Amino acid sequence: MLPARPDTRTATPVRADPSKALPPVVMIVFDEFPLMSLLDSQGEVDSRVYPNFAEFAARSTWYRNATGIGGWTPYAVPAMLSGRYPGGDRKSAAPNISSYPHNLFTLFGHHYNLKVFETVTQLCPADKCGQTGSPTAFTDLAEETAKVYKSIVWPVETATDFGNLKYDQPHRVDTFVRSISSSDRQPTLYFLHLLLPHTP
Repeated sequence: MLPARPDTRTATPVRADPSKALPPVVMIVFDEFPLMSLLDSQGEVDSRVYPNFAEFAARSTWYRNATGIGGWTPYAVPAMLSGRYPGGDRKSAAPNISSYPHNLFTLFGHHYNLKVFETVTQLCPADKCGQTGSPTAFTDLAEETAKVYKSIVWPVETATDFGNLKYDQPHRVDTFVRSISSSDRQPTLYFLHLLLPHTP
């Protein structure tokens, strides 16, 4: 959790052991990915259906009860990356660096190189990451959400078309994976937010 009122004049990141090199960090956020999708009848990751997730869980520290704070991405992802609930003052805030100036990227940016692939948010400082998300991603997501809402409340059944979302998510995964290189100056934080599996 980031400090409630960081003092930018004196605050410095804390390192556990400055004599050791910092490790690279990879973080992938899967949008609307319910844990139950991965589990077998014993409550474990189904290794038959999801062998890679099962192997990863077996070799990792897994916080199986961790979850986002809500289903609306512009609230959930900034809360996850800043450690703060989107209180009343942030309910209408854009999911960007000016609304959430203290987040994972500004914290890691002190000692880490940043390779950040955002989708809906723009929380990474431009001087560290450049343009990390699509400038129209939030608008596109809001428009698609409005269409879904209309299809739910409209008295006449209408078709919901998600083909207009301008994201080629498998291509984004490939681009992200190719961005991870042994020649990268370390330490590096590699971050990817995917609109997968994202309902419906």
